[in-house]
Amino acid sequence: MAQVYIGSVNWNLPEFQIGFFVDKDYEGKGYMTEAVRATLGFIFFDLNAHRVCAECDETNIRSLRVLEQCGMVREGLLRENKRNADGTISGTVHYGMLRREYEQIRHSKAR
Repeated sequence: MAQVYIGSVNWNLPEFQIGFFVDKDYEGKGYMTEAVRATLGFIFFDLNAHRVCAECDETNIRSLRVLEQCGMVREGLLRENKRNADGTISGTVHYGMLRREYEQIRHSKAR
């Protein structure tokens, strides 16, 4: 099972945040990338967003790859800002995408 959620960050801009997870049985098959791409389209065109953001643990390589494959831009890293269940410390990577960036990606794929 794959799930994507949308949260409002700033209605005045408007800006939304996305998050996602997928069961281990479905990892690495492209389902999450496809779901995130579809969700970005919904957010930009149906919710008329100006910006979408996401954050991910720096050690979650598959999720980082999904965000980058969808065209989101790495905007920063909060270094060592959380302790994980196993006691290790890691950081949070922040990603963003502007409407014009999404439209450029969409336009280039339509060619």
